[in-house]
Amino acid sequence: MADTFWPHWEQQFLAAAKLPTSALNIGFLGDWLAKHNAITCDRNPIDLSQDGPGSKRCLRLPGGKYARAYASRETAASAFADQLRSGSYPHLLAALVAGNAYRQQDGALVGFELETWGSPTFQAYYLDAIGIPESGGAPTPAAKPATKDVIGAWSRLMRTLRYEGHATIVDLRKSTANLRRIERRARRA
Repeated sequence: MADTFWPHWEQQFLAAAKLPTSALNIGFLGDWLAKHNAITCDRNPIDLSQDGPGSKRCLRLPGGKYARAYASRETAASAFADQLRSGSYPHLLAALVAGNAYRQQDGALVGFELETWGSPTFQAYYLDAIGIPESGGAPTPAAKPATKDVIGAWSRLMRTLRYEGHATIVDLRKSTANLRRIERRARRA
C-alpha cells in the first residue's frame, strides 16, 4: 500500500505554498484527496505531476501528465507549491489564497484548472458542489443565470478537441464561416 498521505499533510502543503491554513482550505484539500486519481503514488495525495528531487513517474493522469511518487513529504509539499504557483492555475491559486475555494466567483475556471491539473474526478465533484453541472451548463436555478455560458462552451470545446481533433477543427471553421455569413446578411437587412 502506498504512503499516499499522512497526518496534517494539508497544513504542510498549504504552508509550503504560503497559503492560509483555514479550515475551509484544509477541507478542500481533504475533498481532493478523497477524489484524486493517483491512489498508488507515494506521498502524492492530490495528483501532483510537478517534478521534484527523487520523484519518479507513477501513474498516467487524464490529459497526458504523470502523477509522481515523491521521496519525502517535504519534496511533495514543495512540488505542490511549485505546481500551484507555476502560472497554469491562477484561479485555483486565487481560490486558495482567498481561503475558501468553494465560494469563488470564478468557480467554473477553478473547475477547468482542476481538469488541467489532471483531476477530472475531483473536478466533477467540485463543480457539483458549487452548483455547476460538469458539462459547464447553466447554473442551478438558485443562482443568477448567466447571459452567455462562455466557460461551459470553452470546456465543451476543449473536451471535444481532445477526443475528435482535426475533424472538429474543420467543422468549427465551417460553422464560423456560416455564422459570419448570417451576420453579414442580418446587417444588410
